Amino acid sequence: MGKKLQLINGKIFLSDKRIVKGSILIDGEKIKRVYFNDSSHRGVDSIDLKGRMVIPGFIDAHTHLLQEGIKMMRPDLSSAESPEDILEIVREALKEYKKGDIIIASDFDESKWKNKRIPGKNNLDRVSPDNPLIIRRICGHIAVANSLALEKITDAWEGIDRKTGIMKEDVPLNISRIFPPEDYEVRKGLRKAVSKANSLGITSIHEIVKLSHISFYEELGEGGGLTLNVRVYIPIDDLGGVKKPDFEFRKTIFGGIKIFEDGSIGARTAANTFSYKDSPGNKGILIYSQREIEKFIQDAEKIGIQLMIHAIGNKAIKVVLNAYEKYLKDKNPLR
Repeated sequence: MGKKLQLINGKIFLSDKRIVKGSILIDGEKIKRVYFNDSSHRGVDSIDLKGRMVIPGFIDAHTHLLQEGIKMMRPDLSSAESPEDILEIVREALKEYKKGDIIIASDFDESKWKNKRIPGKNNLDRVSPDNPLIIRRICGHIAVANSLALEKITDAWEGIDRKTGIMKEDVPLNISRIFPPEDYEVRKGLRKAVSKANSLGITSIHEIVKLSHISFYEELGEGGGLTLNVRVYIPIDDLGGVKKPDFEFRKTIFGGIKIFEDGSIGARTAANTFSYKDSPGNKGILIYSQREIEKFIQDAEKIGIQLMIHAIGNKAIKVVLNAYEKYLKDKNPLR
C-alpha cells in the first residue's frame, strides 16, 4: 500500500480505446480503479483534471537517454545554420571552460544549410587553440576534431582523417569511451534526462547504454529518482560477444545486445549496394560480414538474448534479414 491519489473530472482513455468521463484512483505506483463517474474519496489527495484527458504513458523503444542528458549540459549545435554558426556557438561556450578542458559539442545538421560544408580541423583549431574540441553530427556517426583532440585519439581507432579532422563511425560512436564523462556529469545528466522524459509523458524506455553506466541507473532507482521503467541494451563491444552480462539488475531490466552493422545516411556511412550521389565510389561501411552477423544470431538464439541490430543501408539490411531468415524460427521474438 502506497500513498493514494485521485484524478477527478477528466476524460479517461481506456485499454479498449474507449474514452470515458470519470476519475482514477492511484495507490502507490499502481492504478487501483477507474470510475465511470466523478467519484471522489475523502481524505485522498486530488488533482482536478478540469476535463483534460488521461492517456497511458508512452513507451520509447529506442533511446539514448543518458547520452541525451549529458549532451544537455554541453554546447548544443542544433540551432546552427552554417559553419560560421558552429564556430560562434563554440566561441561562446569556451567562456564556461578552463584551458585544457575537453569540449564536445553535438547535433549539428549540415543537410539543412545552404552551405553544406562542415567545419574542418583548421577551423576548429582557430576557434579553440587551447582546448581539445570535437563537434558531432546529429546522427552520431560522424564528428570533427581539432588538433588537440586528435592528439588524444590513438591510431587504434579507425575511420580518422587526421588531415581534415573528420572521423567516421568508430570514434563518434565511442566518444564516451575515449573521453569518459565525469561521474557528476553522468548523475546530473541522467536526472535531467529522466525529468525531460517524464515531462513528455514517457514512462518506459528501451535504453542503449554502456555496461559501465548501468550502475548509475541502479543508484538513481535505489534513491527513488528513476521514475521510468528501463530495459537496457548493451553494446556488443562492452560484452566482448553475444553473452549475458555479469551484472545484478535490480531497478533496470536486461533487454539484450546492441549491434551496429553500418552507419547513417547523413554521414554517408550507411552500407549500400550503390554509391552516394554526392560521394562517388563511396558505398558506406559494412561493419560485420554476413558470417559474423549469422554467428551473433546463432549465439543469441542459443542463450535466449534479444538483439537490437542497427542497419540502415540496403546492403546492411539485406545481410541482417538474410541471417534472421536463415537461423530464426517463425515469430521468434529475439530481434
